[in-house]
Amino acid sequence: MVTKCPHCHARCATFADYRKHQLGREHMAAMRKVLMKIRAELGKIRLSQREAQKELEGQEAVRDPEAFEALASQYCTLCRLSYKEVEGVVHNETEWHRKQRTYQNPSCKTCNMTFPARIAYEKHTGTFTHIQKVSLQERRAERHDAADFQAGDFMTVDSVGDVDEEAEGARAAKAKAGGEPQPTATQKLAELTDYDGKKSVGSGYMRKTEVYHCGLCDIYIKITAKVNAVLVKHCMGKKHFENYKKKLAELAKTEEKERKEEEEEAARGEAEEEAGTQEEAGDTSRDNGLGQEAAGQVKSEPGEAAAETQPAEGWEAGMDDNFLLGEDQEEEPKSAAK
Repeated sequence: MVTKCPHCHARCATFADYRKHQLGREHMAAMRKVLMKIRAELGKIRLSQREAQKELEGQEAVRDPEAFEALASQYCTLCRLSYKEVEGVVHNETEWHRKQRTYQNPSCKTCNMTFPARIAYEKHTGTFTHIQKVSLQERRAERHDAADFQAGDFMTVDSVGDVDEEAEGARAAKAKAGGEPQPTATQKLAELTDYDGKKSVGSGYMRKTEVYHCGLCDIYIKITAKVNAVLVKHCMGKKHFENYKKKLAELAKTEEKERKEEEEEAARGEAEEEAGTQEEAGDTSRDNGLGQEAAGQVKSEPGEAAAETQPAEGWEAGMDDNFLLGEDQEEEPKSAAK
């Protein structure tokens, strides 16, 4: 299965390639842009909220200055807003508060998870597990639509033939009104020459009509006064039953094949992920061993300054948890209730 990154639109053939892409510069640059976009959008929401709150408090101050001055100031950690709760308006139920809560604490319906910050949700949408679940849902929906379309329903086929009856009738009426004699069949037969593929004949026998087409039996049924009874009789026939059974068997075989392919892909992805985890654990163990060996060789002296570690190169270097998750948010994600 080809995995497509939702943030930088890169395509990777395997889980290992996708994991390598996530650690690359292109993906990190894309995530920096996502972070800046989130902050800009959140800033716009909060600015509009402050303008609306200022207008509301101004109206209340004009209406009843003494009562307004007696109101105690409150602070919302989600909106980062200091406000006075005006009578009849509850801050937690306002449109701006709900909008910020929805934007800052989004949920993933596919994975049934909620997140304490928008950046955590954006990271989640780029994980291999989320992308795999979304792809599985899309394929199931496509199979369901295909099964509904191929279930043997009849289709109405319009405009069988392409003849302008009104024009043909108008020509005949004009000829009759003008007193022009109509040629007989004997005269037409005598004038008819051998077929050369250059002359159109017999157009008056073409008629425009509507029919039902059975997609299983590939037959056409003309629409008449008793068409419903004809359709029921056809659907009760043995040939239609056998064709319907054959179509269901083909769809079931296709579903079983796709199910096996999905299981193989999932197993392959888990194996690659486990291999990557073991490799990372081995690298960590080697790094710890080298660190302990270096620590044994260095002798600490009184008053000697400790060596400063160099910051890791990456888009998250120098960013604390509050920068990524928001200063007013908790780090631990919350599981959404089903």
